Amino acid sequence: MIKSKVGTFDVLFSGNLIIERNKSFEFILPDSEQDLRIICFLIEDKERKNYTIETRIVNSHTLELDLINFDHKQFGGGGLTRPVKLGDKDNRALYFSFYLSTATPDVMPVFYYTFYLGEEENNG
Repeated sequence: MIKSKVGTFDVLFSGNLIIERNKSFEFILPDSEQDLRIICFLIEDKERKNYTIETRIVNSHTLELDLINFDHKQFGGGGLTRPVKLGDKDNRALYFSFYLSTATPDVMPVFYYTFYLGEEENNG
């Protein structure tokens, strides 16, 4: 198995999804106690000019992310400037980063993602 690092982060897994607009997509990260579930929604809000991420904690193992204005529906896209901390996994900080690549409204966007493990969490 190949191991990857980005700076001080260990790459947990990375990939891409061809996603359908107006439908959620999710990631399920296996965990020894209970799987962590991350549900993503692409949202267009013409009132806002900038990219925004809003989060909702559904329960202790489910997180919802509203990815606002990342889908331009034209050639281009948008993403994060640095990984965002989501919580912890296996006693280490869990980070997430993504880039959404778009072409036209008729072509489904591609969502590139990476989950990282950072420093060990001190719980005690």
